[in-house]
Amino acid sequence: MIRHALTALAAVALLGACAKEAPGDPAKPASYATSFAVTPAAGAPEQRIAVPVQALLALRNPTNSDLRLFDSTGRSLPIAMVWTSALATKEQAVPAYPVLGQTAPSADGVALTIGTDRVARVVPLAGAAGPERPVAALLDTRSLAEPASALLLDLDYPEGQLVNLTVAASDDLATWDVLRGYTVFRSGGSEIAGPVRIPLGDIALKNRYLRVTWGEAKGVAIRQATVQSRIGAARQLAVVPTKGAQLANPHELQLALPPGESPSAVRVSLTGGEGVVPLTFATRFGRDDPWRPSGVATLRGENFAVLPLSDASPAVTVGTDVRIEADKRTPGFAAAPKVELLYAPVELVARFSGKPPYRLAAGLENAEGVFLAVEDIAGRGDPAKLQLAAVEAGPVATVELAPQQAGLLDGRKAALWLSLLAGVGILVFAVLRLLRKAPPASE
Repeated sequence: MIRHALTALAAVALLGACAKEAPGDPAKPASYATSFAVTPAAGAPEQRIAVPVQALLALRNPTNSDLRLFDSTGRSLPIAMVWTSALATKEQAVPAYPVLGQTAPSADGVALTIGTDRVARVVPLAGAAGPERPVAALLDTRSLAEPASALLLDLDYPEGQLVNLTVAASDDLATWDVLRGYTVFRSGGSEIAGPVRIPLGDIALKNRYLRVTWGEAKGVAIRQATVQSRIGAARQLAVVPTKGAQLANPHELQLALPPGESPSAVRVSLTGGEGVVPLTFATRFGRDDPWRPSGVATLRGENFAVLPLSDASPAVTVGTDVRIEADKRTPGFAAAPKVELLYAPVELVARFSGKPPYRLAAGLENAEGVFLAVEDIAGRGDPAKLQLAAVEAGPVATVELAPQQAGLLDGRKAALWLSLLAGVGILVFAVLRLLRKAPPASE
């Protein structure tokens, strides 16, 4: 009987192992989730390939390692990744004025004045009392001509305390548009490791000021501020429509990215005619992961807010949950906002040396990268001057963002529980058999 029970346990364990399909062979085109016909332009065999967003949606690795170019015989052709995000940048220090006041500027906007002592002050508020203290910093960015990609702050802040920074922009020091929220933390006794870098998303700051606030936190000071700008055109992000985002209540919107999806940002716009809705958003990787505050934004009328996502490499296997909360001082959302996913462009350099027709394949979790250096394929010339091969991609699919309902067990957990219960059952059976065979105790 024990032998039969062990056989049953082995069968259950085998079923659990088979619950997840065996990985495909990265060398075979049929192993990939999707593929697209590629037609090279007439001329040199070294050409660029603009990876369609449909392929990006199928990727299962944050490094894009599951991209392949195959010829008609199934042979993988040499490709290299062109990192379009590594565009030339420049850094420019900007004047930073401490902002003094009895209370911190609110997100809705509080007028500032700059005195002859080159110190900015909050316009006195009704009911405000107490001595003045540093409550924010005002950055003069009016002379910046290029789009700003990031704000670098040489920042001093207290140990062992979460400090929530909020960056806003204004052209009149009275009306402020919140651009980004950012949280910093350092453990006790640790040194501040380099400047804090806050992404701004290529925003125009010419003839505008920036304001950095830190709520009620004390002991925060900005020693120096530098704006990082891109030289050349900003990246054009691909827009992917979605469906299924749900309102948990009038103040909370929930959405879940499917496993494998790693967009650069989420774009949100109002659909219920709410007018103005300040909001905060947070992300987590899987239901067991704690929510991480990711930023703040303000929705105004028909304008949209871009919510950048942090490094989402764990999302490849577990998916990313996003929670968007409307300010409790407002009635919230009258209807579920429109949600779109934004993907950064990906470009390859390939050498079409095989036998046509060619296909670009994407989507295989266990595929390791085969990227060469761009110089290995195209020499030391400018890859941007290479001809562009044509890719037949078709329409962009709508991504489902409906949060999964919390069921009792998913397939993999069910297999593990079955294995555990079977093992416990065998142990109980063995103990009972041993007790039955044991000689009676002597008196």
